[in-house]
Amino acid sequence: RDKALGWQLLQTPNRLRILTIDGFCLNLARQLPADSGFGEQVEPLDNPLPHYRQVIAELLLPALEQQSLLGTAVGTLLRHLDNDLNKLEQLLVELLQKREQWISPLLSARDAKAYLEQNLQVAIDEVLSSVHRKLVPFGSELASLADFAASQLPREKHQSKIASCMGMTALPEGNGDHLEQWLGLCELLLTNSNQWRLSLNKNVGFPTDVDGDKSLAKARKDRMKALLSELREIPGLLDTLEDVRFLPYHTYPDNQWQALDALCQLLPTLAAALSLHFQQIKACDFTEITLAALRALGSEDDPSQLALKLDYQIKHILTDEFQDTSTAQFEVLKQLTAGWQPDDGHSL
Repeated sequence: RDKALGWQLLQTPNRLRILTIDGFCLNLARQLPADSGFGEQVEPLDNPLPHYRQVIAELLLPALEQQSLLGTAVGTLLRHLDNDLNKLEQLLVELLQKREQWISPLLSARDAKAYLEQNLQVAIDEVLSSVHRKLVPFGSELASLADFAASQLPREKHQSKIASCMGMTALPEGNGDHLEQWLGLCELLLTNSNQWRLSLNKNVGFPTDVDGDKSLAKARKDRMKALLSELREIPGLLDTLEDVRFLPYHTYPDNQWQALDALCQLLPTLAAALSLHFQQIKACDFTEITLAALRALGSEDDPSQLALKLDYQIKHILTDEFQDTSTAQFEVLKQLTAGWQPDDGHSL
């Protein structure tokens, strides 16, 4: 393209604006300091961790002494963490480092519990729909053998997850409503160390005889072994089944929600305190730069003057190593290109 259109980029590389994405966001934030909260003198910190800890200490300790919603939230989190203040500090430090992932949803969600549980459901359904697709060709055979195994469990193994496969006539649907049955199938197919099951015995529903009929027991066991041999050859299936075992349930138990609710109350205040701290010391971390750039651009529905100006100035964006882009950086790119239309001379 350079040769065909006579750009002469090698001779005039200044025609290209090459920046790190953090440098690009810093440039955006500085162009509109009133909206972004960033002045010309603000510089990124090489090590922001001491500043996180300072803000946490300045907020947490006074909050504990006050009979307020914030103090109650801190107390709830401490009880959840066995009153280990250092553990709470480390948890909050890690969350502040990744605040671009949670700050916007927490501030915009009307019902934090419903929002978080909806995300749980999405994550669960993604994994279960993936394993469902892989197992569909074997669904009928697998369901029949799982039902058989559940019916043959010895009395002392009736608490096994395999028992949830009783009455199974087809592969469960790939969604969270059938998680118990999927966990039963995982128990049938995998060992406790998440390896393919090599041996079948009465403890997993394959006894040596069924009501005195050894030939029936052997036939079912042989079918199961043959099925396991086929399943072992499916790329990625073992990893997906292991993922199923680590899935959460789609609702939070009361004790878990109390801790999460306390975090939902504490985190926005903590993020605001950190932002104020950075303004006072005229410094920031890279996350603050990206969030400031977002503030400077406005929103898709209400773009700032800067966003409108950039829409006119910027024609082409090339982002390298895109897999390393954070959620907030992706939002910056979305807002920069929100007004672009097909065949209008722009490219991303």
